[in-house]
Amino acid sequence: AYDEVLVNGAYTTTTTIATTAWSAAKTATVTINGVTEDCLLFVSPSPSSYKAYVEAGIYCSAQGTNSLTFTCNNVPSSNIIVNVVLM
Repeated sequence: AYDEVLVNGAYTTTTTIATTAWSAAKTATVTINGVTEDCLLFVSPSPSSYKAYVEAGIYCSAQGTNSLTFTCNNVPSSNIIVNVVLM
């Protein structure tokens, strides 16, 4: 379910962190098939979400089987689109 296969078996995909996904602890978990606890991955906000991502202080704080958890300093008021490269 990846959007594009890159060199050496890397994949790209995009996910959206909905405004309603944030918990009281300021975390949100999204499903990304293929993610494992120790796989190499890169996350970056899409250009359209960059400003809100940075202003909210969002970062990827954990990865597990088919999931990424994001943490923020301030819950954003809009959905955040995140690009993921998974190796």
